[in-house]
Amino acid sequence: TLSGAANDITGISADAKEVVLSIHKASYNATAELLIQLGTSGGIVATGYGGSGWATGGVNVVNSTGIRTQNNAATDSANIVVFLKLLDPVNNIWAWTCHTALDTAYAAWNTGTVTLPGVLDRVRLTTIPGTATADAGKMSLQYQ
Repeated sequence: TLSGAANDITGISADAKEVVLSIHKASYNATAELLIQLGTSGGIVATGYGGSGWATGGVNVVNSTGIRTQNNAATDSANIVVFLKLLDPVNNIWAWTCHTALDTAYAAWNTGTVTLPGVLDRVRLTTIPGTATADAGKMSLQYQ
């Protein structure tokens, strides 16, 4: 269940090669853009994300601080699926594809890569600018 300004899932196995993050009906107390960040035992990685994407309403979904989704108004809820694939296990390079749909019929899609400073073991759902707090929703993760 989502609550607070940041929600983490930890404990991803060191041998994980594919990860699927699912977010259902994420809702926040203020308008904010949802942001997904990856992390290692050293903490959350907030730089070095690169890619491109598309969103209804002309929103730029590229952000070097994480996997950016669609702008989420306080009256919206977001459904998100992020597919992560380990491209290079020696250098910890991960690729992602992220699909977002809001209840208000807006949508976003983006893809990209990030190089982590170690083995992926956590993901975080937060917001831009990071001050909105979740008031509803669920988040789950599967890996193999």
